[in-house]
Amino acid sequence: MFINRISNGYNVRPFRGIGFTFIITLLSYLAFIYMAKYENELVFDYSIKNIGINIKQLLQMLNVTNWKYYPFDCDYNYAYLILFIGRVIIGYGIYQTVQAFRKFGKL
Repeated sequence: MFINRISNGYNVRPFRGIGFTFIITLLSYLAFIYMAKYENELVFDYSIKNIGINIKQLLQMLNVTNWKYYPFDCDYNYAYLILFIGRVIIGYGIYQTVQAFRKFGKL
């Protein structure tokens, strides 16, 4: 019940579901990149071009059906555990968003 309240306000706040999904996506992406940084010794540059690439990779994480996800062309081992858990929670957020919009449309 607690997670249902957080994710979409008991199916009555559809925009809370969208916010929940994007926040979980952001946190999952940051955890994935943090783990990948130590597995592959990546060095990040915070230029405008690289910020655009990071936003693209973040939005690709929302596609829960694409498992060929290799940002920055590196191999990942333990980072895929974080990716799996994050995508399960992202899928739950998408489901809760759809449920809230369905109930919102019946009012």
